[in-house]
Amino acid sequence: MGSIVSKVTPERASARKTIAQALFGVVGIVFGGAFTGVFYVVDKRQPGVSFWVLMGVSAFLLLYSFYAGARGIEKINQEHGYFNRQAIATLFGFLALAASLRFLGPEKADQQSQQIAQLLQEIGGIKGDLARLEEDDTIARKNYSDQVEQLRQLQSQVDALSRATTPTPNRKVAPRHPSKYRRD
Repeated sequence: MGSIVSKVTPERASARKTIAQALFGVVGIVFGGAFTGVFYVVDKRQPGVSFWVLMGVSAFLLLYSFYAGARGIEKINQEHGYFNRQAIATLFGFLALAASLRFLGPEKADQQSQQIAQLLQEIGGIKGDLARLEEDDTIARKNYSDQVEQLRQLQSQVDALSRATTPTPNRKVAPRHPSKYRRD
């Protein structure tokens, strides 16, 4: 009876090893990029639960692809499915990573934008107050002008009445002599 485990040819083993190592490099770069991307997302976005679940699945699959590739290289001369598992885990890890991008969530308003928006709101309120004050000032000036005009009119009336009721000091009044001017 022969061995249950069949041997792999050296050429095939070498090809498998080369592919596994290439996948290590690709997965490592993508995994590093995804790790860096998480910091960007946390800083600039408000991701939902779906994002975190997909990122977790992606991270697990990409790490599993490292494990499967390492196990495949360890058993390079035997027939096994580790290299296939590595390729499938890598593929689904990339798909989960790409799918997580659909669930980034809304953008966070940065601190400076919030301060600018608050200042603009305050400026709008101040402009409204200034417009009301200018309107009140215009009304007060008009009322003041009206009152000054009324005072002038009253003063001219007082002057006119004063002239009519008091004799002028330069005007001489002729003395009345009853006998001289009387007609009998």
